[in-house]
Amino acid sequence: MGTWGAGLYSDDLACDLKNDYKDFLGDGIEEPQATQKIMDSYKFDMQDYDSKTVFWLVLADLQWRHGRLQDEVKEKAIQIIDDGEDLKKWEHDRSLLYRRKQTLNKLRDKLISPQPAKKKIKKRILHTTDWEVGDVYSYQISSGEYILFHVNNHSKDQGGKYVVHGILNWKGIKFPKKWRVKRMKYKNSNIIFPHGKSTKKSIKYANNFISIFGSKKFENQFKFVILWPIAQM
Repeated sequence: MGTWGAGLYSDDLACDLKNDYKDFLGDGIEEPQATQKIMDSYKFDMQDYDSKTVFWLVLADLQWRHGRLQDEVKEKAIQIIDDGEDLKKWEHDRSLLYRRKQTLNKLRDKLISPQPAKKKIKKRILHTTDWEVGDVYSYQISSGEYILFHVNNHSKDQGGKYVVHGILNWKGIKFPKKWRVKRMKYKNSNIIFPHGKSTKKSIKYANNFISIFGSKKFENQFKFVILWPIAQM
């Protein structure tokens, strides 16, 4: 679990819990079923000494914010605050301990106050792609030349399905023959891509691959043309 501050959501577990809870509500799952699904998903965190207090405190805050605070969750969170159970792991740093106390005191005041009306949560639209593994795409850079992308995998996370691909070690105007493309290696350097009308963005590499590139927010800026599927040659 990564923690970078004393705030309630300055924590990897807290952020994951926030996203998952909103997704369940967005899928039309109401209480108490939404909380049961959360508890099933985070059952190991609920048993971990350092994580269990974060789980109950954040869940209580999320339920209150969305007008769905359950009595059991409220009582559990308030008990954790009153017993000082969550503060034990902050005792090594007086400054952080003080800020965490403030965070929890504000949360307690919130939980005993009237919660807002139940909020409707929009269903999240997951990213998807029809690019298949083995496909090769071209992209025209600012010089007028083309570069080639080879789709080598797909990546899936809570946001949906993304393309994982590498840039082939080629640049030119006339597209190479298929036999030559099949022998190409990935380019092991940084390339500058046009981004918008007046700026450029440097895409940096990790193990010669570019991952999660070409999401929907770039559709109007990046024009890709499919050449041929390598896998079907």
